[in-house]
Amino acid sequence: MHDINNLRSSFLSDPDVIAVREAFRLALYDLDQPLSDAGQSILDKISAPNWTLEWFLPRWLGNSFGLSPDVIRALTLSNVLGLAFLRLVDDQVDGENQVADSVTTVSLATRLYHLAFQPYRELMMDLPQFWDQAGKYLAQWTNAIFASTRPPQESLRDFSQDHYQLLAQLGAPLKICCLAAWSLSNQQLDLQNLLLSIDHYVIGAVLLDHYKDWQNDLHAHRHNLFVNHVLQGDKTLLTQDELQSLVQEAFLRVEVLDSYFSIILKQVQTAQAYASKVRCNELEQHLHSFHQQIALHADGLIQSIEDVIRLAGQKVFGHASSSTPNLISK
Repeated sequence: MHDINNLRSSFLSDPDVIAVREAFRLALYDLDQPLSDAGQSILDKISAPNWTLEWFLPRWLGNSFGLSPDVIRALTLSNVLGLAFLRLVDDQVDGENQVADSVTTVSLATRLYHLAFQPYRELMMDLPQFWDQAGKYLAQWTNAIFASTRPPQESLRDFSQDHYQLLAQLGAPLKICCLAAWSLSNQQLDLQNLLLSIDHYVIGAVLLDHYKDWQNDLHAHRHNLFVNHVLQGDKTLLTQDELQSLVQEAFLRVEVLDSYFSIILKQVQTAQAYASKVRCNELEQHLHSFHQQIALHADGLIQSIEDVIRLAGQKVFGHASSSTPNLISK
């Protein structure tokens, strides 16, 4: 908890984060109190280290490819306003909107949507191809959001490229700032490899979120990919309590957790490989750190399972030795 608080404190004390948060508030200054309060609530919700890529990607790309500080800040503000819009819509779809009532949410989301594109209207007005592609990214995200409410028939182990592509499209709006940075840098950066890196990062991040949120999702009767992985796609005729028990039992099975985290780590590794071709050191460093954090958590989780099983074996079979039966299903 201490480390989390330190990370959040460091994030909020960043001068660019402070400036963008203030610009966000100023953009909503003329709203009625309920809308203004809701805007502040969603801003606080997304002002956290787990949204680092959304907040800092424009700065990293701008620093690497010679964009001016004003352009970097404009792209960052657009990202943050857009992220607030996306979170409002996503929470509404998930039934988790605690920011405001539905009328206020619609009004605020509409305002955020228009504000998010204002910097692009000023910077990219004469580039119709940018607007065409930005529209496609938003359409992909819309499709992915609604697809995410429908449980797949396949286990995660049997996911096709199309399934993974739908997960990647949940991050499609993040590609808008990449496209803008590419255009404004006179096409210096390797856009194709950057977008592929974003795709694989988003897949890994979505799978990690499903692991973290499995209990909340289960209680809210929402589709969850970690639960799907534990059950191998089959949860027919199971009660809520039975589902809960089966997933909890999975935390004593190394194979289940190891295979799930292996998928996540492979996606992040692929994101790193594509990012290495983009020549953006800060992006590479972020992905390296993200991979390390996941790997450390997975290793610690599996080690704790093995410790529990070893202690249980000592109690049942006496002094631990190499001949103690392996109770872990691998």
